[in-house]
Amino acid sequence: MQHLMDALLDADKLALHLKLSGASDAQLAERLAVSRPTAANQRAAAFDRLREAWNSIAADLGPEQASRLAQEFFWQLEQEERR
Repeated sequence: MQHLMDALLDADKLALHLKLSGASDAQLAERLAVSRPTAANQRAAAFDRLREAWNSIAADLGPEQASRLAQEFFWQLEQEERR
């Protein structure tokens, strides 16, 4: 879990939390105080960093472990957003 969190910037964590919670790019842009195209670029970069970190550990996980890690990751994003 910590490997995933460490691979992300604070702005990545916010973007991922909002997008995984169903926010639009326009809502993300408003929250980040940037234009919608900039927010979309930041979102894409955040997902790229997450994908890279995930792929570095996912090969060692079974399906149940991967599912549990994904749930824990989303929960951790929610916790950080509340701070």
